[in-house]
Amino acid sequence: MKRILQELITRNTSNEFNVVAGFFFNGRGADLEKSREGLLRTLLVHILQRTPYLFRHVLPEYRKLKDLHGSFEWHCNVLQKLFLDVLADPSIHSTVLVIDALDECQDQSIALLLEPTSKIVNLQICISSRPCTKLLQHLKDSPHRLLLEAENTEAISLYVRRTMRIVRQWKDTSDEEIDDLEKNIIKRANGVFLWVELVVQELVAGVADGDTIMELREKLSMIPLDLDGLYQRMLGKIHDKVRQQARNMFDWVLFAARPLTIT
Repeated sequence: MKRILQELITRNTSNEFNVVAGFFFNGRGADLEKSREGLLRTLLVHILQRTPYLFRHVLPEYRKLKDLHGSFEWHCNVLQKLFLDVLADPSIHSTVLVIDALDECQDQSIALLLEPTSKIVNLQICISSRPCTKLLQHLKDSPHRLLLEAENTEAISLYVRRTMRIVRQWKDTSDEEIDDLEKNIIKRANGVFLWVELVVQELVAGVADGDTIMELREKLSMIPLDLDGLYQRMLGKIHDKVRQQARNMFDWVLFAARPLTIT
């Protein structure tokens, strides 16, 4: 999504009447990184930096609140009204908003924003999200909704067959048995590429340990179908001798002041 946003910005650099702005939700971040308020503040700043003449929608409200209260905090509903006023300005030829990780938004009131924006002419919104969020119910009838799970089948099939070649080297295993195992992996993946990658790695490791085709089938049947269950299973398999070390490593990653690197 960051690449999409950057390409859109680059294409529209020379045209101040084409507005591009983006926001990336972060469920592990501060409140403003996972709320409607944070979304509105960030998008307004991006748009106003790009098109300063649109401050004409913000300054009257700012002066009114300043006169009434002196110092004040912007209320979320006020921010939303200003945001919608800015987007509806007739001088804007087109607006593209890129919103990433909607499922990490922990503020359900953001649903109040989705319907009003659908009425604004020349506004396009590109949203990425896991399918679990209830907020996507507001977008269920969109003709432009793309489900990656439905588009991944061919890539997943290719990955499974390439990676499982080691299993086909067994002299006591028929091609039909391997085909059946591969089809079962693809079916259980439900279009989730990460699930496939983790599961196939485990099965290939089993081959190296001498697992038979029957043992691989049994192992596959015991693997949870969702990523959360799969992660839980992986954590549960950490050996007691290294469990404290693993816990320390998770703490370092979770509480690091900046992103960590391997080197």
